[in-house]
Amino acid sequence: MGARLFSWRIITGLFLVAATGILPLRAVAASSPLYTARWTAGLGGWKSLGDSGWKVAGGMAVYGNHTGAADLAATYRLGHLRDFAVEAAIERIGGPGASRFYSEPGYGVFVRGSGTRGANVGGGFFPGDPDGNGYYPQSALDWGGNVLRGDTVALHDGFNTFRLEVHSNQYAVFENGVLTTQATVKGFRGDQVGVFSRQYRIRVRSFRVLALSPRSASGGPPASLLAGLAALNLHGTDVPTGFGRVYGEYFTNKEVAVQRNVAVESLRQSGRLLSYEVEYGRFLDRKHPEKGENMVSAVVAAFRSPEGARADYDRLAGTYGSAWNRLPSPGKYGVQDFLASDDWASSGVQFRTDDLLFVRGTHRISLRFVSVRGSVPDTQPMLWLDTTARDMDARLKAAGS
Repeated sequence: MGARLFSWRIITGLFLVAATGILPLRAVAASSPLYTARWTAGLGGWKSLGDSGWKVAGGMAVYGNHTGAADLAATYRLGHLRDFAVEAAIERIGGPGASRFYSEPGYGVFVRGSGTRGANVGGGFFPGDPDGNGYYPQSALDWGGNVLRGDTVALHDGFNTFRLEVHSNQYAVFENGVLTTQATVKGFRGDQVGVFSRQYRIRVRSFRVLALSPRSASGGPPASLLAGLAALNLHGTDVPTGFGRVYGEYFTNKEVAVQRNVAVESLRQSGRLLSYEVEYGRFLDRKHPEKGENMVSAVVAAFRSPEGARADYDRLAGTYGSAWNRLPSPGKYGVQDFLASDDWASSGVQFRTDDLLFVRGTHRISLRFVSVRGSVPDTQPMLWLDTTARDMDARLKAAGS
């Protein structure tokens, strides 16, 4: 699975928006296993991709590095198989590590990956960010550095079963037999399968690949909405020189409801569909991450109507206190805009955050530049925000928003 850099994730509630509901899907009855792992005499041809923290102990594959990230690819190859399931019984040993370079901890199974960064589609346990009311849903699909979280499943002590069912381009994650999330993911045609871990020590008791009956499957956010939000968001050419892509994440109604402590239905009635956040970061010193990271990010939130987008903009702008500055000439981007800046400190490092919000048609945009004070000229955040807002606004207008 692709590594993700540490991110400061400040005021995450400002970036959360909704998604379409997930359609019901049951685990499909499978034929006899096509492949079953045997680890009685070592890894036996299994290949570690990434960190080298894998070994065999007690007939199980064990990953012992709680600050690393790695895939363990099976010897089995999918070939041209289009309907199948990858399933593993996994036990986590303790909590996640504290790596500054892999801030998306998790573990599970992956399919159709070449093993290079961002090339896999994985599903499993991904603990969400905590807030005052609990945690965001704790399972997810992860593909190409994009995460789509799903329902929370109460995992028990010991081994839990993680299953990823695939029908052509439709991927569905099950935890202990319960569907958690699903989506249409196009463009991944490798033939590797295996297990992965990021910042968790785990034991894998069993692993198998099963053939499924051919079927047409659908569910989750529309593929056109997923692709559309990604196209409208930040591109690599939009970010300052030296910034690398950290992650992309889709936020659903269920996550927003947990974060805001409101009913999911109220978000649906407000016209929320889905949002997509992209973040790019640059460490001042990769050998000493504690010195701080400059970060730029953007959220594109989609709604059914311009009225819904405007209402969300008004709610978000209203969360800023009187100490924040406002644009003297609103309306430069979209149909309404708002700028807020703040100075703050974390672990002895002084930061500045600049936020720019605007709304165009059925979309609400949030742009952010977080910088370590003194690491960039004071004018750079506003120059970047201005240029990027113009570029994203042009994309929105071209898309007809």
